[in-house]
Amino acid sequence: MITVFASAFASAFVFVISLWVAVLGGIKVPAAAKDHFKTVHPNATAIHWSQEADKKYEVEFKEDKHEMSVTYSEKGDVLETEREITEAELPGTVLDAARKINPKAKMKEFAIITRANGTKVYEVELKQGKKSTDMLFTEDGVVTQ
Repeated sequence: MITVFASAFASAFVFVISLWVAVLGGIKVPAAAKDHFKTVHPNATAIHWSQEADKKYEVEFKEDKHEMSVTYSEKGDVLETEREITEAELPGTVLDAARKINPKAKMKEFAIITRANGTKVYEVELKQGKKSTDMLFTEDGVVTQ
């Protein structure tokens, strides 16, 4: 009986560890980033962590029917958050500016990015044929980085 219990426990433990590695993509995410994320986004689903350049960590997830992401520093500080939005949620100035840049392009995806200092920029994906370009705009419709 003890052997059966130990075997079942070992199998469950291996499964949980395997799932944890798969979810985190086999990278070592700073504990401060994971803890912050769990606290601020307890209802997140489809969670995927990745490591970016310069020791930054990005977590992509879904929350309240929105695709979102948060980028953390190696110390666990939030560098920026990104939330998918609809075209109707974009400021008119951003729509006008995007249309002027390439009137023939289709606008495909939209997001609002909030940086660590609180500034917000809007991301618009412009697609013409097979070429896609992500453009960032201030609320006033000025192209930015």
